Amino acid sequence: MIRHMARTSSPGDPVSGHPSPVSGRWAEEKRTLAALFALHFFLLAFQYAVKSMRQSAFVDTLGAERLPMVFFMVAVASYPLLKLYGWWVGGFGLRRLLFWGALAVAAVLPGFGRWLATGSASASVVFYLVSALAGVLLVSAFWSHAARQLDPRQARRLFAVVGAGGILGSIAGGQLARLGSFWNGPVGTLGLASAALVAAAVVLRLSTRRGEIAPIRSSAPRPDTAAAPATAAAPATAAAPATPKAPTWGDLGRALASPYLRMVAALMLLTALVAQIVDLQFAWVVEGHVAGLEARTAAFGNLYRVMGLAALAFQLLVTGRIHKRLGVGFALGVLPVANGLGAAAFLVAALLAPAWVWPVAWALKATENGLRYSLDQATRELLFVPVPEKERPLAKAFIDVFVQRSAKGVAAVVLSAVSFGLLSVPQTAVLALVAVGIWWGILGSVRRRYVASFRDGLLARAPLRPEAGAPRLDLRDGAELEDLVAGLGSADPREVRHSLDLLVDHGRGRLVPPVMLAHGDPGVRRRTLDILRRERRVDAAPRVEGLLADPEPEVRTAAVHALVALTTEDPRGLMEARLRDPDPRVRAVAVSYLAARSDPGPGGDLDVSLGGMLADPDPQVRLEATRALAEFDEPHGQAGLVQLLYDADLSVARGALGAVVRRCERGGRNPLYVPILVSHLRQRRLKHEARSALVGYGEEVVPALQHFLVDPQEAIWVRRALPKTIARIGGEAALRALTDSLGAADPFQRRKVIESLTHLRQTSAQRGEELRPEPGAILHQVGAECRAHLRGWLDLEALQRLDPSARDHLLHRLLRERLGDHVDNVFGMLELMFDAKGIRAAHRGLLGDRSVRSHALEFLDNLLEGDLRQWTFAVIDDLPAAERTRLARRLFGLEPEGPHGTLSRLAGRRHPGDADAPWLTASALHFIHDQRLSAFYDLIHRSAEEDSDPLVLETTSLLRARMALGDAAS
Repeated sequence: MIRHMARTSSPGDPVSGHPSPVSGRWAEEKRTLAALFALHFFLLAFQYAVKSMRQSAFVDTLGAERLPMVFFMVAVASYPLLKLYGWWVGGFGLRRLLFWGALAVAAVLPGFGRWLATGSASASVVFYLVSALAGVLLVSAFWSHAARQLDPRQARRLFAVVGAGGILGSIAGGQLARLGSFWNGPVGTLGLASAALVAAAVVLRLSTRRGEIAPIRSSAPRPDTAAAPATAAAPATAAAPATPKAPTWGDLGRALASPYLRMVAALMLLTALVAQIVDLQFAWVVEGHVAGLEARTAAFGNLYRVMGLAALAFQLLVTGRIHKRLGVGFALGVLPVANGLGAAAFLVAALLAPAWVWPVAWALKATENGLRYSLDQATRELLFVPVPEKERPLAKAFIDVFVQRSAKGVAAVVLSAVSFGLLSVPQTAVLALVAVGIWWGILGSVRRRYVASFRDGLLARAPLRPEAGAPRLDLRDGAELEDLVAGLGSADPREVRHSLDLLVDHGRGRLVPPVMLAHGDPGVRRRTLDILRRERRVDAAPRVEGLLADPEPEVRTAAVHALVALTTEDPRGLMEARLRDPDPRVRAVAVSYLAARSDPGPGGDLDVSLGGMLADPDPQVRLEATRALAEFDEPHGQAGLVQLLYDADLSVARGALGAVVRRCERGGRNPLYVPILVSHLRQRRLKHEARSALVGYGEEVVPALQHFLVDPQEAIWVRRALPKTIARIGGEAALRALTDSLGAADPFQRRKVIESLTHLRQTSAQRGEELRPEPGAILHQVGAECRAHLRGWLDLEALQRLDPSARDHLLHRLLRERLGDHVDNVFGMLELMFDAKGIRAAHRGLLGDRSVRSHALEFLDNLLEGDLRQWTFAVIDDLPAAERTRLARRLFGLEPEGPHGTLSRLAGRRHPGDADAPWLTASALHFIHDQRLSAFYDLIHRSAEEDSDPLVLETTSLLRARMALGDAAS
């Protein structure tokens, strides 16, 4: 009755689709989010204040056209810095690196401020190098740290908010640059930037002490922390290795051996390349329109402030919606499109409308930076989420530092033509357009690999089953031949059969002794008979004759063929003499032999012998008759076979089913047997044999089976067994029959139909013909399953509000079970539409810990699209009750009915084709009685008078008796 009790025992089980308790986890998320938000705010405030200062200082002392030189120097300096970063991460960890790195940079900034105030060109170059490298390393370490705190689903939801903190920080940084420049020049600007870094270090230290930044993950230790013992109850972060090993370049090479990471690196390279070109263009425009260090610093600060405001609005209003509704792939494409349009506009303005260069450059820079640090930044950080945690920090640092700085180096080499007067700054827009074209070209590959990385991670968690196989022996010389003959006496029948095969394969079949016919294994006896017949061992005929009464039918058949081949008597006379043998097994084998070689018409010894066997009261004799009838050709003996198909003894009926199979194999597909075979599908002990017999009929029987499949008057267990039968037949007719049955009223029957379609697809693919149901039919049924799931979820919620303590009542358990059935059906249909192995891994992942579950959800979130994605995630996602209710209303028009309306429906009407519905009705009536809901007692009386289902009638009879006793006692 309760098929998935273990699965549905917990109301938070993701398979059942019932919502997990989320209030405690959300409180934890809020604390973590607040700490990450503040940390990102102060880091970006520092970065943009310093960026404004270094850009204006360099342009003021050396000019914008020499920027490519410092771009190249930054790229070259990134190599040793990346090596140091690897050692720091391995030796100190991300938190300590962030903390001490922020304090170290904050300590040197005031000194740089005083040096820059002297107007030294070398000061502007050194400061540009140090500030650029320090800023990108600190921000990269922050994002790696943030990715450790949030699982993929949390990252998708919260990275936009964390990014908003950085955007606010960029606004503040631009304002700090502007105010500091007018207050005390470079000293004031860098002093404020230093204060922002100190604030970031304080936030990190305080949040760590209070435990606000702690990984929101499963308590199970990670595989990479196995160096230190930890119990299952200990936090994953507590199991860090005792002696950290610094990452090496070999580790880096292994991390970037992934094709996915290489594609991400290519994407980052193009992003940085275009950004460098835009930086040069804007610096050139500022140099031509603004004079003086303080004024230029203020101009850059104003730009970053305006850019930050626009990015903040975009981040809060658009980024989250794009991630949630359109996915990572769409989000990655926004920036290249915007950059392409901006580059084209800059080129046109510079060549045809110089008066518009300043506003176009402002718009281009603000758009490029705004999108890159809002939507694109959050999206690019999501690309690192599926990377294994052990490899993520170094791989991310390599891409953030080495790849992006290499891009600046490549840009520097290309843009050096500007420094040497070979190329004008407006003409660099053409280079940007070329880079954008390449960028757009690789986006599709990045998205596919992003989805595949989640799939591979899910599949990697699946247990592998090694295939075992024993190598065959090889006959080489006389010594091994002796060993082989000795192997005939082995106690292992497989070794004996293998020795027999090798002797025959090497032309030594005459070495097989007839005494092997007495072996205890039927396979050995049958193989020996075949060998003796082939070798014409006439001396073995007496022993062969003794096997005519062998307990195994296959051995007896082989004995007949061997005896006929080895004797000099007339075979027909030899077998006719055995029609009167007292042993029914001998008579049966004689009947089989004669039936296969003559016309078994009415009358004669053959007919008399067979009729006696059919009427014999001994089931064993009738069983032998089924084996004899298996050798008849249709329609001979069909009346006797029908009689045996209805035999009360299961072994005889099973033998008759086997006879039908044998006759079908020889082309005797008699439609007379089909209804009988279908009726046997309801019997568990005859179902497999009946199915094999029906499969033997081939595609011509599919229309008849489809009729029984959709007939509401047919027994439910027959209808549930027919989908697999139809799938095993295969072909287009089977595909159409199963697809037409997807909407069956019975959930369990639908599950069988879906499983059968999956089997049909797999077997057809193995034969080189891909049979898939129409996507429209599958999509429609997915919507129906999700609607039914949400209806059941609303019912369960209503009942729990009525009495939270009754969550273990039979009615609740039945509803949870049906929720699980709907989820299983949804995933079964997704397997029909997408890669089955990946979908199964995602389905299993929903049952794993939080990290595995979030990876599964992220994989599905990027795989599914449109209505299919909305429907599925309304069922499987971690949502609060109010949000799930809103989705049920918006997607399917479902309204909560309240406890009373829900009970009235469950205890009243039901779909006639749903075989399990009477259980729901009976349990709902029982729930009314158990909870003393007197307002619904009329439902019990009405069901007793109007319902015809035996289960409901028995339940109402019992409940009315209890109610009468209660009234009498009162």
